[in-house]
Amino acid sequence: MMDTQPDLRKSFVTVLVLIAVSMTATSASAETFKETYQAYQQAVAARDWPLALTTSERALDQGIDAFDRNGENVANLRLNYARQLIRNDLFVEAVKQLELCLKSKIANHGSKSSELIDTLMELGKASTHAAPADAGAYFSRAIKNSVATKNDMLTAKLKLDAGLILLKISENDSALKHLKEAHRFYTKKFGVEDIRGGMAGLGLGRVYFEAEKDKKALQVLNSTLLAFSATDRTTQQFNTATRKLLVNILEVMDRRDQATEHCLAIAMANATSDSADAQLIYKGRRFNPPMLGVRNTDGIDEAAYGGEVLVNFDVNEKGFVVNPTVIESSTASAEATAIKEVKTQRYSPRISKGKAVMAHDLEYRYSKESNLKFGG
Repeated sequence: MMDTQPDLRKSFVTVLVLIAVSMTATSASAETFKETYQAYQQAVAARDWPLALTTSERALDQGIDAFDRNGENVANLRLNYARQLIRNDLFVEAVKQLELCLKSKIANHGSKSSELIDTLMELGKASTHAAPADAGAYFSRAIKNSVATKNDMLTAKLKLDAGLILLKISENDSALKHLKEAHRFYTKKFGVEDIRGGMAGLGLGRVYFEAEKDKKALQVLNSTLLAFSATDRTTQQFNTATRKLLVNILEVMDRRDQATEHCLAIAMANATSDSADAQLIYKGRRFNPPMLGVRNTDGIDEAAYGGEVLVNFDVNEKGFVVNPTVIESSTASAEATAIKEVKTQRYSPRISKGKAVMAHDLEYRYSKESNLKFGG
């Protein structure tokens, strides 16, 4: 009878060798992944976004080999990579990675879990560029999952973020709902001085203004200014943005004197070493040239034509345009309209030695196509 012991021993040794090789390969793979992931974290900390993109992609590829492809680790690596894709304006690929991430998280946690919130919010951000029609739905799903956690602070933050992002892509109806709810929460819980309520209020003011609801916009923005009274740079930027919007609203409402306060405040905020140049805040109203062109025995009335006109002007201490003078013109018929338009503009005044002073020799180029009409 043949002795089988040597073969059994040989097989056993072979299995041990295979296990040892597998363990060594897995250990090496895990160590490589660890090094790559640390490089990614360092790139993020250094705000080196191109490097963060490449290392997050490499970490994902190595993570797929090291972990369960459909598990939580790989899902989170996809989320990291997608965030860097968004930061680098690679929105279509970001949506692809986030959809895979979302699929895994739903399988692991269920569709109503709070674990889905970050992925859904990032999908909303990426979709504003890749598929704008889908963005609102992703934000709404994230907010719905947040509401289930009964974490009101988290829900308010998501509504604020979603509202401001949707406003950027002119989804004003959806933005309005989220911003109103965020504004109500922050101002009620923390008062009108809360900066988060102020950010929501600034967004609300813009929505109302674009919807031509000037009185509502004026009311919410006047209150919003109270949230932006701190002197740090970021808060002052919000203050200036609010005042610029207020100037536009007040000019449209023909309350020019009330806009002066904000023009002066903007000028002082922009001043460096007590100096600042005059800056355009309100672009002014637009007027059409007289529509008098009628073909007759005398030809065509010159006033029917548009043209190009270069106007020189000054800006006084309150930001009003004064002393407009035509210095170049392609046709005399457009000059009166050009002067009329530039006089409706509004500026922050020039600041010199900490005081508002007259600014000289600014220019405005008027350009209008012909509105020529032919008659009998």
